[in-house]
Amino acid sequence: MTSRAAPGRTGQPPRPPQDHPLTGADLLRAFAGASVWLQRNAPAIDAINVYPVPDGDTGANMAGTLGAALASVLDGAVSAGEVAGAVARAALLSARGNSGVILSQWLGGFADAVGSASRLDGRTAAAALTRASERAYAALREPAEGTILTVAREAAVAGQKSPARGPLAVFAAALAGAREALERTPQMLSVLREAGVVDAGGFGLVVLLEGLLAGLRGEDVPAQPHAAGAPDAAWLDAARSDAGGGHSGFGYCTQFVLHPAPEALETLRAALERLGDSVIVAPAADRVRVHVHARDPGGVLSLGAGMGALTQIAVENMQAQFERFAAPPAPPAPDADGAALPSQQTAVVAVLGGDGLANVARSLGASIIVAGGATANPTVDEILAAIRAAPSDNVIVLPNHKNVVLAAEQAAALSGKQVVVLPTRSAAQGLAVLAAFQAERPLAVNVEAMQTAQQAVRSIEVTRAARTTKLHGVEVPRGQPIALIDGRLAVAAATPGGALLAAIEQIAPPADAALTLYYGVGVSGRQRTAAARQIGARWPELDVQTIAGGQVHYDYVAALE
Repeated sequence: MTSRAAPGRTGQPPRPPQDHPLTGADLLRAFAGASVWLQRNAPAIDAINVYPVPDGDTGANMAGTLGAALASVLDGAVSAGEVAGAVARAALLSARGNSGVILSQWLGGFADAVGSASRLDGRTAAAALTRASERAYAALREPAEGTILTVAREAAVAGQKSPARGPLAVFAAALAGAREALERTPQMLSVLREAGVVDAGGFGLVVLLEGLLAGLRGEDVPAQPHAAGAPDAAWLDAARSDAGGGHSGFGYCTQFVLHPAPEALETLRAALERLGDSVIVAPAADRVRVHVHARDPGGVLSLGAGMGALTQIAVENMQAQFERFAAPPAPPAPDADGAALPSQQTAVVAVLGGDGLANVARSLGASIIVAGGATANPTVDEILAAIRAAPSDNVIVLPNHKNVVLAAEQAAALSGKQVVVLPTRSAAQGLAVLAAFQAERPLAVNVEAMQTAQQAVRSIEVTRAARTTKLHGVEVPRGQPIALIDGRLAVAAATPGGALLAAIEQIAPPADAALTLYYGVGVSGRQRTAAARQIGARWPELDVQTIAGGQVHYDYVAALE
């Protein structure tokens, strides 16, 4: 049987470069190629996602996990070992869904084998693929063959057998082994055979290796992704009949990071297995990432909260995801650029300035981004067009600046849709609020969850004084670095980094707080590396994630939760 949506070869590559040991920059470029190709192929991967739950999010979760991890890697990571370690640590914190957590463990095993090596040679590359497979298998008590785990193992075996031992040759051999294993997945897993597809997670790993090789060779990934397949129509009809209906037929995908990690991980795993299935307990340093499919997410969260502090909490209704996955295609709504967007229960329009901020917003579920922010406030007409283009009659608008709130409210009144404007005052606050959004939930439920999140976040914006002003009776000259806390001038300092540190000091974060730091286009790699290290030295318990925001007028924007 020819499996649907199995990825094929993508053209003829140019003559490969010298197969030399990889520096940190080489490895970062390889991961960047993998991230771009995963993102481009996420819809094709999602389209065949039938195992362990047909919820259509495997590609989105893998792409989101790797993309968020790469965005937080500082330029200061210069050796291969530093890059691999930084990506792995960030992936654990940004992991999304079953496939994202398994990918984070694959990356963790890869980093384990690279260790502190300054360069990655062929022998270490082969060892890294092997250790990556082992870590991915170890994350599951009962690993299933015919999944991403099988593809990872066969990729590692092929990489070990490569007759040429340079890293490029090892990864090329691994890709060939992964492709062959992917074609065999329907023979190993009956649900794949019945649905007429290959494993979505395995497909995702093949895509990752394709992109990684393209990055190493200095190639651009193809403009067109792999052709999207689809499960057999009869299988989908049967799945709809078996799903049972009701809001929790498939239960809830429940995830969080637990800090500190309990000493008895098996005790935690056993307790989770009594509450649900698809349990993954993934330790890293002093914390552990938990993933479980459960009928009652409250019980899972209560269990975790009884053991330590919880961060990165996410609960997704898999029944609603399945219904979207299995539903016949709906007429698409155009976005602001004319592209098609799938219809959803609730949509978000966010006003943001900076490519990095916009990318994070999209990864968190925003449908439409309106360009704007400080000194570039969008008009009522621009926001109104975005609301009307949003793929739902129920829309939440995040203005993310005090000067945009009124225009957003006027646009909402003119839109003819059910629109709620949450008066978010900064990009950092808006993104923190957006993390509580779930597209399949009703408008009122989303608004309540996002308002609760808004109350729990403090925002910091580091910029320069636009004019001479006074702070606590002291004159602050035009152009001096300043920090605003929750939209109010709070700090003046000699440097942007100093203003950032002083603002965090004023807030006095508790030990279990999380800080997401978005750096602007004017911040050098050395500056943001120094800022991150100073924060880590001053607040070692603070969970810090650093992401390229791409904003112009703010050196840093930060959300402290």
